Parts: sequence; structure tokens; C-alpha cells
Amino acid sequence: MDWIIDDYYDHVLDIAKQEVTIMSSEDKEYYLNHPDYNEHHFNYGMYLRNNYIHGKLNVIDPDKMSREIFETIISLLRKEQ
Repeated sequence: MDWIIDDYYDHVLDIAKQEVTIMSSEDKEYYLNHPDYNEHHFNYGMYLRNNYIHGKLNVIDPDKMSREIFETIISLLRKEQ
């Protein structure tokens, strides 16, 4: 197991939903057209990690969690289409 917090995936989903709610239409379109997390690790991925995980959640691999949040965001955006 690579996380410590309870309800790990509930946190992932909650954060992803929050981001989709505040995301502009332009950003939604951009991320749907560029869904590879590796393109975003050092910008949006770092934003997710620093704003939602680092110092707030006790996880062993915050980078992995930010990837999972991003992938969940993409999934939610695809459902909106």
C-alpha cells in the first residue's frame, strides 16, 4: 500500500471534482486535448500537489496522488462532454 490516509480515493475524487468545478472552459478543453499527465507534472501536477496534498494529507507519494487526481479530472471532463 502506498498511502497512509484513510479514504485515499475519496480524497482523490473530491479534489478532482473541486478542480473541475472551478476550471475555466478553456482549461477544460486544453486538458481534454492534452490528457498526458507527463506534460503537466511540473506545472498543473505541482499545483495539485502543493495546494491539496503537501502538508495537508499524509501520503507517502504525493506525486502519485497528483497523477491520480489529474487522471480523475480527465475522466470527469470526458463525462461532461
